[in-house]
Amino acid sequence: MPGSEAPRDVIFAFAYASWKTAVDRGMCFSEDRLAQALLEDPRVRRLMVVETPAQPADQAGQGPAAPPAPFPATERASLYSPLRARRMDPRGVRALEHTSAGGTGALRAAAQRRGLERPALITTHPLAPGFAALEWVDSLTYYVYDDWASAPRFRRWWPAYEEVYRRVRERGHRVVAVSDAIIRRIAPSGPHAVVPNGVDPAEWQAPRPAPSCSRPAGPRLLYVGSLDARIDVDQLQRAARAYPASSFVVTGPVLDEGHFARCAPSPTSTCTGPSPAARSSGW
Repeated sequence: MPGSEAPRDVIFAFAYASWKTAVDRGMCFSEDRLAQALLEDPRVRRLMVVETPAQPADQAGQGPAAPPAPFPATERASLYSPLRARRMDPRGVRALEHTSAGGTGALRAAAQRRGLERPALITTHPLAPGFAALEWVDSLTYYVYDDWASAPRFRRWWPAYEEVYRRVRERGHRVVAVSDAIIRRIAPSGPHAVVPNGVDPAEWQAPRPAPSCSRPAGPRLLYVGSLDARIDVDQLQRAARAYPASSFVVTGPVLDEGHFARCAPSPTSTCTGPSPAARSSGW
């Protein structure tokens, strides 16, 4: 009977992000919304949100850091912000297993300090399901919002991600992905489901002012998302030329500047940097 189960303890782990990252990008990624939903879900007894380990060395010489976005901590919800000395994850399987062992031990100790008992782990991190020692959690659900093994920015870890996919199949971990294509790529042997990306209609009911880079009248065509080598820049330019009376705006974090060097502003098209979700709702 739905809702008859007792509330349970949950750990949610970000992929390459922090709570501040999520807030700064307008809580627009699906992993951000998932963390937010868990904070409000009555089926969760205790929740520990885990940020990707930070590298203090990265802050050296960069001046004072911006204050972190406040986490809405309560008696039942807390934030765990681990630190590490390495700037990047290693690439080899054995090195990843060794590094993950230490991080997983610290994670388990943090969960115990917070009183979590046999927690369910939901992780978006692409390495955790394959290399972390997680025999102490009640269940593991791998939430996948990207095919990491094809993302150009993470090319050096493609073999490691492929090994994670293999281990996920071997161990029968639960997988939830945003597309059928990702499910086919991982080919999980355990329970799996597709939950497509979407929007909250309430956030789009009252359009905000249009951005200054668009034309004052006429249709506005918008692409919002990460800007990397998977985007066909030539196709974007052809689409902009095909609709000369419109404004074609491409916005999002630029992950590959060289790839978008040809995407210079024109009378009908503009490439911009990151845009908060609140502002994008007016586009």
